[in-house]
Amino acid sequence: MTNETKVLTLGQSASALDIFLATNGNAVSGKYVGFQLYDASSAQVVSGVALNPALGQYTGSGIIPAGYQLGAWSVKWTIVTLGDSLLNANESFIVNDATVTIGFVPATDQTGSIYEAVRIDIGDPEGAIFNDDFLKRVLVKAVRRLNHRLGLSATNRPLGIPGGFGGPRLKVSPIQVNVEAGTVTPNNDELIDLVIMMMEYLIITSETSSLKRLAATSASGPFAVINAATSQDGISVTNADGVSISISPSRLSNRATLHRLDVETRKNDLENAIKAFLGRQTANYGKMIY
Repeated sequence: MTNETKVLTLGQSASALDIFLATNGNAVSGKYVGFQLYDASSAQVVSGVALNPALGQYTGSGIIPAGYQLGAWSVKWTIVTLGDSLLNANESFIVNDATVTIGFVPATDQTGSIYEAVRIDIGDPEGAIFNDDFLKRVLVKAVRRLNHRLGLSATNRPLGIPGGFGGPRLKVSPIQVNVEAGTVTPNNDELIDLVIMMMEYLIITSETSSLKRLAATSASGPFAVINAATSQDGISVTNADGVSISISPSRLSNRATLHRLDVETRKNDLENAIKAFLGRQTANYGKMIY
């Protein structure tokens, strides 16, 4: 923003400090442009000749060094125009220590964003149901399953056709994940999206399986019927401990049906994404991935 005080940190490039020369609104060059940096105690820190990355633009050079008083610094520009006029300009800026952030995961963590994306898509953005420990296990399985599906697994790579037929092959590294370090390799958006979609497919599939089993065994297990009464919602059950609940096999069946539809939708989306990925890798020229 115009007239906004710049904030730099130790070790940052001084090229963040720049000026612009213009005549009647048109960018012009100067014969000489130099600069001097002064710290918060007005001690000269460094001086030099400005860089000229574009017509009319001049920037500082080097980095903001340590060992000087932090706070309100200033840069003094010395300009000699093409007409040999001498001009001076001053600009204040702030210098802070290197920014340090505090967190409870490594700075290189890449899995946190994957977990967040899965929770949002599944409908648990606050992580009330799917915590990190659960998603770690799903992530490991998803990567293993995806490597097999993409033909990147070490035991499932095509060897080509004997005699050199089949055209050239593409070497694509398998996806590797370290859930403790929070790293995924290779870390590119396309593969990460495939990992996320595979995780969501595995989760919704397991939920559907659980609902089907629950619907089939709603009158057995820990909720064995002691006293049952017909209700509009299904069956009202009191278990051996005197705890009453309502179980509706029809509702469970309906939920399972809706989940199956979700599974089919996510499966189709995943398969289409995989086909698109493989198509881009092989470029439709008969290349094989190995």
